[in-house]
Amino acid sequence: PGDSSLSFLPLSHIAERLQGEIMAIRTGYTVNIGEGLEHVAANLVEVEPTLLVCVPRLWEKYYSRIKSVSESATGLRKKLFAWARSAGTTAFNERSARSRLSFPTRVRYRIADRIVLGPLRKKLGMGKSKSFISGAAPLSAEVGHFFASLGIPIQEVYGQTECVGVCTFNPAEKPKFGTVGIPLEGVEIQIADDGEILVRGPNVFLGYFQDEKATAETVVNDWLHTGDVGEMDPEGYVRITDRKKDIIVTAGGKNVSPQNIENRLKTFPGISQVVVVGDKRKFLSALITLDREGLSETWEGELPEGNDLTTDPTIHQQLQGYIDEANQELASYETVKKFSILPEDFTVDS
Repeated sequence: PGDSSLSFLPLSHIAERLQGEIMAIRTGYTVNIGEGLEHVAANLVEVEPTLLVCVPRLWEKYYSRIKSVSESATGLRKKLFAWARSAGTTAFNERSARSRLSFPTRVRYRIADRIVLGPLRKKLGMGKSKSFISGAAPLSAEVGHFFASLGIPIQEVYGQTECVGVCTFNPAEKPKFGTVGIPLEGVEIQIADDGEILVRGPNVFLGYFQDEKATAETVVNDWLHTGDVGEMDPEGYVRITDRKKDIIVTAGGKNVSPQNIENRLKTFPGISQVVVVGDKRKFLSALITLDREGLSETWEGELPEGNDLTTDPTIHQQLQGYIDEANQELASYETVKKFSILPEDFTVDS
């Protein structure tokens, strides 16, 4: 009876249909209708939902803001935050490994939670949240580990409209970041020879409306062909590597998954969206849009106005530093050699 959620995703999206309608009607929790994506932060503080279903973009924005603020802190505040995160990480790892905390860890975490982590979650509007869900696109393991250290263990899920939104789910007691969890009860997952993820179960749809051809291509012998490429580890956790149609094949014949590179770059403060291009080309390039609010937190002085951001040499230098750092973790054929800043962010309309 006391549970609630915040509805802010499009009502036509399967994730919102599930958490904002089907699950709410089935179990009886309260749904608070948000005022729009630009008001999510304020609405979370106002509502303080116990169930929080987000898309990775929102988690990434919170990650960038919290990280940039903590890194710009000085003295005792900076050391205290680092200590609290360390206590949070240790507690999370112990819970995942054996479901309980040792006495020293429990004491240390309670102190960290009371003076740092608890107040931070309260400030974010997540003080009462018991379940933190992410879906619709891959969430980087780095972001997952960061929030776990704050006492916000994000459970990543995977699915699509054709299988009623969810076919795998990271268990609350043992989430594995960088994966989308294990199959739901009654759902089977199989990896095809070409790496495509196949799903079979009672949640697979009957077919597309008045389109037998598309249905026959999508569901073959009861197996839903998702169009996603991935792998399954020995414990049964599924990892998504990319969309089948998004795989880049360079002029040198190398296969590159752009999502991994894009997700890494989006964790840097000031970067909003990234598209990596390079199909049939000699090297990879990135198209980048900027987040003015995130950028201002790492900027000294006044930010240039409007489109001046796209040509400002200091911003280019800062982004080049981010790309150089990301490239260190990549194979040579995956590295981004050039980038351009676009004048405005991507929107549904444009």
